[in-house]
Amino acid sequence: MFGFFKKKKPSPLLRTLSAPPPAYAEFVRELFDNMDRPTKAHVLVARMNLGPMLFVVGQAAKSQGTTFTIDDFLRQTFEQQPLVANDEIKVRRNTWFMYAAFLARMESLASGDPEIAASCAEIWASIAEIAHHLRALLPDNVVWNADEKAYFDLMTKDDEDDCVIWTVHQAMPNHLWDTGAVERLADRRGFMF
Repeated sequence: MFGFFKKKKPSPLLRTLSAPPPAYAEFVRELFDNMDRPTKAHVLVARMNLGPMLFVVGQAAKSQGTTFTIDDFLRQTFEQQPLVANDEIKVRRNTWFMYAAFLARMESLASGDPEIAASCAEIWASIAEIAHHLRALLPDNVVWNADEKAYFDLMTKDDEDDCVIWTVHQAMPNHLWDTGAVERLADRRGFMF
């Protein structure tokens, strides 16, 4: 009767969390392959701020005798989308953090799987290539506060190659450095790590 008592199916976006690791990695790869450059640059900002945020929330959960995982963060962020739908700043912020969390989850899967690591490194190489856009995007951006932008203070003064190098050395997980994508990026940009 009108479907009121039907069990809600989880969103396709959240169903990816229960997908096998290769399928999850393919989902994230396609997500980033189809992402525009400004969004990808802002996901870098979100990714840099995600670690400290998850640490604080994780410690609070631990003090209450529970846990808070990256999957919990993804579910919570996804559930907040309709609640912030009328506030463009919150929608963007929420979305960028959700994309960053998808990437962070893939990074953890990559540490035990060379194929996922290769795919994850391709994503990171593409992020590094567009990181210089933050020089124009961050100064007047109202989504990020000054503390969240602070990671990128030096980058906003650097040239394009320096922004790539900064991203690889400061943002990209170092377990992805020994991949073809990062080696090709280093050859193209003329840096070592």
